[in-house]
Amino acid sequence: MPTSRRCRSAFTLVELLIVIAIIALLIAMLFPALSAARRQARVVACASNLHQLSLAFRMYVESNQGHYNPVVPYWPTALRPYWDKSLKGNPVDWVLTDGVLRCPEARDKATTSTAGGAFEPWRSNTSTIGYTIGSYGMLGEQQVIPISLLKVGAKGSNLRPVIFDSTTENISPAPTNTYTSGGLSCVATKRHLRVANVAYVDGSVQTYRLPELWGLKWTSTWIAPNPLPRVPW
Repeated sequence: MPTSRRCRSAFTLVELLIVIAIIALLIAMLFPALSAARRQARVVACASNLHQLSLAFRMYVESNQGHYNPVVPYWPTALRPYWDKSLKGNPVDWVLTDGVLRCPEARDKATTSTAGGAFEPWRSNTSTIGYTIGSYGMLGEQQVIPISLLKVGAKGSNLRPVIFDSTTENISPAPTNTYTSGGLSCVATKRHLRVANVAYVDGSVQTYRLPELWGLKWTSTWIAPNPLPRVPW
């Protein structure tokens, strides 16, 4: 009798396969949700990076009588002392690869001085031994952003984008840009699937659906297209 009970209480092969199939089904159902949660976490981490960079930009402006007019040609080099300790030596020889300059989605390796991609950071050579690797861009630097808007506390400082997700270091967008050409094509990428992060002069960071990028106030004369361009993917 004891032996008979032990045999009847054991799993059969069919029952074991059913349990395995149920577990596999549950994993398949949960995987998309877990993947979406991880992607959302990377969007938040990216926004945190941009917040730090926008605060560095704000501190630079406050230290320079409300103006942005750097001596060095690359904005990461100009802002570096305001988010981290300044490296010794000539600024053009600094090698900037800090995590704050790179979106967690842009994990591919940058090997040459070139524009990047949705998941590849750009690389800019500042000298024979110095370079910057990053995945954020600035709005045409001081040539495009009106100096009056960059004065500390200026009205509308939370309306003009300054630093944002980008495949190049600087962009000069136009309303006629598409997802494959022009400055906005560098921002409207597959990096965060269908959204992008944008930081403003006042330090705020917003996450926008890609078509909404065309509705932002990129220049003083910007007129958004109607309708906004649809995401092609």
